[in-house]
Amino acid sequence: MAVSEAAKGFTYSELRHYIVKRLQIAAPGKSMKQLLTTISNQDNVEQIVKELPQYKMILAKGSAGNGNKVKRKRHEKQDKDDDEEVEKETDDEVEKETEDEEDEEEDAMTMLKEELAIRGLTSKGNTYAFLVKRLIKSLRDED
Repeated sequence: MAVSEAAKGFTYSELRHYIVKRLQIAAPGKSMKQLLTTISNQDNVEQIVKELPQYKMILAKGSAGNGNKVKRKRHEKQDKDDDEEVEKETDDEVEKETEDEEDEEEDAMTMLKEELAIRGLTSKGNTYAFLVKRLIKSLRDED
């Protein structure tokens, strides 16, 4: 049985809850397709496919009573809070990586301008294409 067939009838929240709690994956994905991909990439995918129908039955039994709606809402709110926390952490990581990349670009631009200056060429210009082209032409002329 394929993962998509085993996951039929699950809502995004239900499947995400299973992945986060059972498989202990903190950020399984932001769409149903990504959740299915996350499951497919697991080493024990056959076992997961067998567990999903059992998990669905447990969910169906649990939602039969009125009191469980409150619990479900609480879980959905917790899932939303977890999503927001993971999203914030991801945003922080992306921002840090962007800053690192900007620093690397500045370093590369400085090195490029230094190489041009060593060869007695002007280093006016702020685009890599222009400066690299000048450096390559200079290197070819040296040969």
